[in-house]
Amino acid sequence: MSRTWHRGPSGADLRGGPRRDRSPVSTSTAPTRSGNAHAATWRWVILLALVFAAYAPSQHAEFVNWDDPIHVYENPRVTSPDALRHAWTDGTKPGFYPVLYGIYRLEWLAGGGKAWLFHVDNVLLHAVNMLLVGLLARALAMGPLAAWLVAGVWALHPVHVESVAWVTERKNVLYVLFWLGSLLLYLRSRRPGSGAALAYAASLVLFVLSLLSKAAAMTLPAAFVLAEWARGRRLDGRFWLSLVPYIVLGVLGGIELVQLVPATLDVPPLESRLRVACRALWFYLAKFLWPHPLVPVYPTWSIAHLDVPDVLAALGVVGLAVAAVALRARVPRVMVFAAGFFVTNIALVLGVVWNSYQGYAFVADRYLYLPAVGLSLLAVGALGGLRRITGLPAGAATILATAWLALLAVATSRQAAVWNDSDRLWTYTLAYNPDCAVCHENLALVLMDRGDLAAAEKHYEEALRLDIDPQGALAFGSLRLQQGRLDEAAALYELAGRLDPHSPKAPYNLGIVREGQGDLEGAIARYRDAVRLEPEWPDAHNNLGVTLFKTGRVEEAKREFEATLRLHPGDIEAELNLGRIAVEGEDWEEAGRHYRAAAAAATETRQSIVAHTGLAAALVNQGKFSEAIEHYRAALRLDPGDVDVLGVLAWILATNPDAQWRDGAEAVRLAERACALTENRDADALDTLAVAYAEAGRFEDAVRAAHQALDRPDVPSGLADQIRARLALYQAGQAYRAP
Repeated sequence: MSRTWHRGPSGADLRGGPRRDRSPVSTSTAPTRSGNAHAATWRWVILLALVFAAYAPSQHAEFVNWDDPIHVYENPRVTSPDALRHAWTDGTKPGFYPVLYGIYRLEWLAGGGKAWLFHVDNVLLHAVNMLLVGLLARALAMGPLAAWLVAGVWALHPVHVESVAWVTERKNVLYVLFWLGSLLLYLRSRRPGSGAALAYAASLVLFVLSLLSKAAAMTLPAAFVLAEWARGRRLDGRFWLSLVPYIVLGVLGGIELVQLVPATLDVPPLESRLRVACRALWFYLAKFLWPHPLVPVYPTWSIAHLDVPDVLAALGVVGLAVAAVALRARVPRVMVFAAGFFVTNIALVLGVVWNSYQGYAFVADRYLYLPAVGLSLLAVGALGGLRRITGLPAGAATILATAWLALLAVATSRQAAVWNDSDRLWTYTLAYNPDCAVCHENLALVLMDRGDLAAAEKHYEEALRLDIDPQGALAFGSLRLQQGRLDEAAALYELAGRLDPHSPKAPYNLGIVREGQGDLEGAIARYRDAVRLEPEWPDAHNNLGVTLFKTGRVEEAKREFEATLRLHPGDIEAELNLGRIAVEGEDWEEAGRHYRAAAAAATETRQSIVAHTGLAAALVNQGKFSEAIEHYRAALRLDPGDVDVLGVLAWILATNPDAQWRDGAEAVRLAERACALTENRDADALDTLAVAYAEAGRFEDAVRAAHQALDRPDVPSGLADQIRARLALYQAGQAYRAP
């Protein structure tokens, strides 16, 4: 028998039964939607404040001498006037990162080449990434509080200090920004609606930007598959078709990663790399759970033989995989997504795919920057399950979670201080990894810059004992060169050449040593080796030219200086050298052209003085005395105590046959200053003073100065004859005129 239902009085319980009396609900016991939104906003504000407070020490940090030079302050793709063109056309070491270098360029200009703006922006980008991690957690159907906690654990975890506090690792922060943005937009494009196509296009653009920031972004398509499966979406043909552009771009990114591996890199056998990968996996899991100590360069372990830790690590990985398969049906999909997210993003850096950094250490904190998103999801999901099992009240769980984040923030703040400067970085690292050769080398560089050569020497010797690399051998050689220990410097440069036979720096530096030892032919041979290894290196061409010039091979030298200018237009030393060759050949017009170019481009005082005086000499020989005098005066403005310039200008003003260029009073002033600076012990300066006195009509003073010049024991005989001839003029009351 069917039953009919009729509507009851207004306000009645439609499920039947008497209506329960309900009094107005107080917001203190049951927050409204707006109250929940207000609380959620404050949670995120607090989290942002914690992030900025945790990374406050990095805001006063300097650049460090660990890849920051090659990436930033010595990188023409950042510092040169045409940096942006270089960024998009130059793919040489350290790699093709045009988006990264473009942003660096803007910061370099805005911050005046100082490190502070780079550090501020790193933290800002990291904070944005934190918000994106929270949005990803929400897209995976996690609750607002759980998503907040996932973002907080990830953003405040001290393992990320290396990525955020180190300017060079902007690559990580930047590519993850675009990577997460692309993932979220792709998930948005999978929802029906008018904006789906636009979201898809924007996602694709962000993926390209991510790849152009760091090729490790190639893992993104795997995240699409995991996320859609975790959300219970159909992985149909339309889905797989949408992945095709991403897969193609990802493959290109993979090719770029392979190209970054030097051809000369010593790659261990696959079996050894698999053992490294198994141990590295457990290392990263352990560091996430207990992030102490965090070391910028971790000690390596031996891979020469199969050890007990290798076996245990491999068995653990197998056990973990078996457990994952066995429990797959009982584990929430979001947890499977988190585990898959971690595995797919950590796989590139575990060691199976070898890279050049693994010659220093098999693991690094920065490798966890993106994979730790998966670990954060796992950790928060596991804590949620534990809370349900234990029956812990939600309020108590929130308090404990906040305390956890605060502890992470404190640990992050302490770790950020480690990256304040190179000295602190390497001193801290060596405390945990005393056998790190490259750490000793980098600390030695700091000490050399400080002028503490004795302390630097000790660290270089320790690096040499351990396993010095080519850069360290070159730097140690430069220290020995600075100490004047040329034989030891040569031995170190030869070692650097054996360690890296493709680098032109070792033969170039060895050429400098041979030149210092007086072995000019040996120096020429080494400079030629450097040019052969790096034909586009202007310094090698210039030094080869200088040495050839010293041996009298002027035409060969000229070709090398011209090659220097072709490779580096406006090269000041090459212009000066070509000017000198032109002077030797009495080609005064060409000499003037080169010296004029050098004078216009010179940035160092000594170079500028040489350029002005060289140009002035060329002008004198062309009879252009007015302009010559101005260039001599320009040289004196740069160095009022240059005795040679004082003497030459005084001579012109005292002896020029044309009265319009003579000025006896100024000539006397200049010559007297030159004699005072030489304490009246220089015969040339005294001779110049004599002609200046004669031009000023002070013939008695001229006679006295000439006698002083002749009394000098080191006066050359030829000069003495000239002074006697001029002395006769002074005694007759006549001034001397240059022929």
